[in-house]
Amino acid sequence: MTTDRDRARAGVPALAADVTDDSGGEIDDRSASHSESNGDRVEAIKREFDTLLADDRDPTEASRSNTVEPVLGIRAVPGTADEVAGTVLRARRAGYDVIVGYNDEELEAVSFAADMDARLLPVGDAASDAEIRRAFTQSARASGYPGVLYQEDPTVQLDFEQSVARLAESDAYLVDAVVQSTLEERPDLLVAIPAYNEANSIEAVVTGAREYADDVVVIDDGSADDTAAVAKRAGATVVQHPRNRGYGAALASAFAVARRDHAAKLVILDGDGQHRTSDITRLVDRQAATGCDLVIGSRLADGGDTDMPLYRRFGLGVINVLTNASMLGTDRPFGWIRDTQSGFRLYTEPVIESLASDPTIGRDMHASTDILYHAAREGYTVEEVGVSIRYDVAEANTKHPVTHGIGLVRNIVRTMERERPLALFGPPALTSISLGIGIGYATFATGMTSGTLPAGMFLVAGVLLMLGVFFGLAAMVSHYVNHRVLGDRDRDRVIDPTNTG
Repeated sequence: MTTDRDRARAGVPALAADVTDDSGGEIDDRSASHSESNGDRVEAIKREFDTLLADDRDPTEASRSNTVEPVLGIRAVPGTADEVAGTVLRARRAGYDVIVGYNDEELEAVSFAADMDARLLPVGDAASDAEIRRAFTQSARASGYPGVLYQEDPTVQLDFEQSVARLAESDAYLVDAVVQSTLEERPDLLVAIPAYNEANSIEAVVTGAREYADDVVVIDDGSADDTAAVAKRAGATVVQHPRNRGYGAALASAFAVARRDHAAKLVILDGDGQHRTSDITRLVDRQAATGCDLVIGSRLADGGDTDMPLYRRFGLGVINVLTNASMLGTDRPFGWIRDTQSGFRLYTEPVIESLASDPTIGRDMHASTDILYHAAREGYTVEEVGVSIRYDVAEANTKHPVTHGIGLVRNIVRTMERERPLALFGPPALTSISLGIGIGYATFATGMTSGTLPAGMFLVAGVLLMLGVFFGLAAMVSHYVNHRVLGDRDRDRVIDPTNTG
């Protein structure tokens, strides 16, 4: 027997059936056997959906796919049945089709989505964000849609008009949908706080930040504790990720919220209490005095104060040297950055807008370095101001410093390979070839004099020459691939890090 869910998977219109309301309230995921109250809720929204079909005059036409407009892509996760149904209903009212991604077909949200004629897209439990977005892209392309408006968090309402405008302005096939702002006025200063399991410290940080900001937003990155609830009680606006996605993803959500609210300035600080909220004024004052685009609250700048352990200070010094060296030879309008890994930063509106649309910002802790590369590429000016950063707070660092350092170095190398392969592979190639020629010449001269060719030296010269050729070929191939082949695929790229879910 063919069910409505089977019809939805096949792209065939499902029959109008039980759906949920769009009140947006938080609920628990329910089993297939609905309670009496759940049945009343379903019946109420069923009547609303039936009304929608009746208003369209022709139920067949109402359920027909609209491939002229971009399709809305959302994800169904446990506890979002009402929100998914409400999002699908609003999209239908606005004239847009919906693709609902899921990793558990038993979710109530999936059943409701099928009943409301949404297309269903299975995604694996272990799929990364990039893989999930790629799946939405492939599904939408196969169905003939001109683009995808992606909304990972169905608990927030999106602005369809601005979302379509963003897609039209972008070269990407999939863009993150623009979320409706909850603020009545444009904030001059917005403070965003990425947080993961910070229930013990987030209240003090939010309370302190509210003294200086027009609004405080906490990005709860899939915390397993009461971080979100505590932050809300403290007066913050909370954006919740369905699961832990990483520091860079939390930053991406912060940039998306700031762009949505048209914030003039955005300050980001940690939620563990390492940063003094009173130092927010130091960043604001430095930006006002210099007119720069980005301000870094530095542990190592004049006026900075930190009890950073010696081993961390050494590791930070190494990363600082590598990061700054990797930007040598570029047209960056700023000098040597003394604290490249500080998470205490101020961003002005042009930088917010630019970062919110940059797919190269990583999801992990190396996002801080990626942002500096972005600033160098875009020509943004950067200033540093000394701030106080404590290390005596509980769980100040959740990642092992060695693992963190290795990850940062790998990211620096990958970035140079992608953006400046000639600078990365060129020096080793020239050095190896020069040494190979020099040793080879000396070996040949020795052989001519003594009548015996030193086999060991001859072998070393050969290996060095081969390494030089290898590095040279790697430089040229990487340069060609990154600037020609990948450059021709810009339109197919998926803008990843701007979702607020």
